[in-house]
Amino acid sequence: HPPDEYHYVLLPRPWGQMDTPVAVVDLKHMDHWCNIIKQHGWRLLMLTPDYLALPPPANGSWLLDVTATPLLIRLPDGSGAVLPGDVTDQPPGALWLAMDKTQQLPENLQVLVEDPKQGEQVSQWQSRLAVAGVTLQISEISKPRPTYRASQPLPQNNYNLLSGPYPPESD
Repeated sequence: HPPDEYHYVLLPRPWGQMDTPVAVVDLKHMDHWCNIIKQHGWRLLMLTPDYLALPPPANGSWLLDVTATPLLIRLPDGSGAVLPGDVTDQPPGALWLAMDKTQQLPENLQVLVEDPKQGEQVSQWQSRLAVAGVTLQISEISKPRPTYRASQPLPQNNYNLLSGPYPPESD
């Protein structure tokens, strides 16, 4: 689509990084979300990418939430992404692309799963990840993804997508 059909938000630049991350959201999506909030009579103070509602992983680790689709990945520098794909017995292709593009591979990949069956599927990734020098850690979360994310602390306000034509509603 043409560039004027998107909402762009500069995100904080990780320390020592030359590139500035940018969140890019379709204006139709932004308008839709804001309208739903207003229809419920709620005040919208923050709108943030899903992956930022995950707890930040420790240095040297990446956090991957596979409890629902799309998959969410959070990196220790505050960045992350929404990854396409489903959970199978092989790591998602988008994860391999992210690992290929990074200058520093994670030492540890922490994967959040929804149940033991999904944990068994993900455990089959270990041999492929070990070749890359990455250790796999699997954690089962007992709550649905939205409930789990809502229980996490809010990200910093400079990750708020409400800017420009979408100002946060004040008190």
